Amino acid sequence: MGLLLSIIILWAGLRKPEPGKYFKFTLWALETLVLVVSVWRLKLLGGILFLGANLAAFLVSSVRLAMRHEDILISAAINADVPKETMVQLATRLKSAKETRYLGPIGRAELIRLLAERARTPDEIEVMARPLAMLHAVHKMPMPLLVEKIDRLLRRAQMTASETMKVADTLTGGTQEAAATFEEMLDAMLELYE
Repeated sequence: MGLLLSIIILWAGLRKPEPGKYFKFTLWALETLVLVVSVWRLKLLGGILFLGANLAAFLVSSVRLAMRHEDILISAAINADVPKETMVQLATRLKSAKETRYLGPIGRAELIRLLAERARTPDEIEVMARPLAMLHAVHKMPMPLLVEKIDRLLRRAQMTASETMKVADTLTGGTQEAAATFEEMLDAMLELYE
């Protein structure tokens, strides 16, 4: 029973190693030790229980992530007023783009949803996703804020979605040349077009 509880706690993320917090880290280390000793003491049965519980937890978490991914894409499809399949195909195309690959499936779906909420079409989303993903990777700005500000800048400057890369290059170059952060540079450009 202790073995199953330890595995459930581990997979549920209720206890994670936090080296900066000595007491929590010690508890996590003790739980891990109990898990290892339980598997060792139960020998074959312990190994079977350990593998079975981990397999079940992996399957459940995979299904949960797939459902979340689909929910986000359905929300994007509703916002863009297109069929769900269109957004699924868009997510598949963005998956193969090296610029958006690091976002992971949920991150890509969130990016698609954020742009769809800003009344962007699937074609515009596809064009804007790559530069936005690169800006997010380089400048570590939260994606919802980045999408909102870049979209607002493009609309105020009367630029098309295909000019997103040009805007990204201008912002990054300006940040490198000026004594300003990326967010300050973006806010300054927004003020310029007000």
